[in-house]
Amino acid sequence: MQRPMLASAEEMWMARVSESWRRLIEAIRSPAAAGPFRPGDVSALLEAARANGMLPLLSDAWENAGTLGSLEAEARQRFVQAALLQKAKAALLWEELARVLDVLAADGLSPVLLKGAHLGAVYYADPHLRPMSDLDLCFWDLAEARRAFDSLRRAGYDAGESGLAGDEWSYDQHLAVLTNLKSRAQVEIHGSLIYSPKDRRWERASVLLEEREPASVLGKDVWVLKPEANVVYLLAHMLVHHAAIPPTLIHVWDVGLILEKEAARFDWGRFVRLAQDSGFAESAARGLGIVREVLGAEVPHGVLEALGASSGSENDGGLVGGYREEAATGRVLGQVAHAGGLIGPVKMAFHMAFPPQAFLRERYPDKQRWPRPLLYPYRWGLQLWRVAKWCFRISL
Repeated sequence: MQRPMLASAEEMWMARVSESWRRLIEAIRSPAAAGPFRPGDVSALLEAARANGMLPLLSDAWENAGTLGSLEAEARQRFVQAALLQKAKAALLWEELARVLDVLAADGLSPVLLKGAHLGAVYYADPHLRPMSDLDLCFWDLAEARRAFDSLRRAGYDAGESGLAGDEWSYDQHLAVLTNLKSRAQVEIHGSLIYSPKDRRWERASVLLEEREPASVLGKDVWVLKPEANVVYLLAHMLVHHAAIPPTLIHVWDVGLILEKEAARFDWGRFVRLAQDSGFAESAARGLGIVREVLGAEVPHGVLEALGASSGSENDGGLVGGYREEAATGRVLGQVAHAGGLIGPVKMAFHMAFPPQAFLRERYPDKQRWPRPLLYPYRWGLQLWRVAKWCFRISL
């Protein structure tokens, strides 16, 4: 089957990471064949695994195969210590998830688990093999999302970050990050996926959140995305929402694992329709191409072609690993352009240009001694410069 052409930026990115990722994947899939190692090989592999969220998988595979025992004592100690630290962080978050779900259940709330909180429990042999940095919980009703946020606040979680003025749902798909002051674990309460609930593009993308099903995680009743919607979402999260950040292997691995575990019931026709209906056909095609290239995942004939021939609505993706600041600027401009209502874009741009003082102090920590009036022209200058660079980039 003829493979679709990747954008030049993605080809350059793939060339840079392919060797590192290939070695990492081989070390996990065939640990008995790993080694003997040259000086520095273990350190390089350890660093690549840590940077790509793959250290728990690599450690587990090597421990089960006895490969750890073949390492030199110093290298083995570094490896084990790093793996134990990752496992401790994961254990903390899984304990936190159980606590959070109990708090919400007491108020009659049942969230949709997103990303690691769903994937680790359902698709990985051990939840601790899927590292997380925070817990992502979603509600399809904004009033319920607010209730969940308030429930956790009453339970002692702190919302410390300062936001922009106006409707907080206009700027992101989740409310202020909640932190457990004892464990330092963080929770995000989402009201939408990829785009904010007040973004006009969410009207189209919301079809993904409609594709949910009940599940039991940690013995608690929750909701999760159905496999087809989940793959569309995860690829859009990787290539649209985080267009300014190069993908890490764990996110590619997530999708490959879903396709493998759900092969018997995965409906490719439904997947294509969801990608098209949600406006994420382009990121679905590009993402599946990466998953197939990197992991050798089976993608039926015609799927990538059908997605590639579709005209998705996403316009802030397309850069993988390059021009990060321009990609981030494009995302913000997209948010402003698609703000809801006739005056929504004007209000959003105004609030971004004239944020509260607390936001300015948090946003520019190295300018704490500057008088507040000077922070505004400083911010405007940065914004204009970034928009100018973005305009120059897209004109090429």
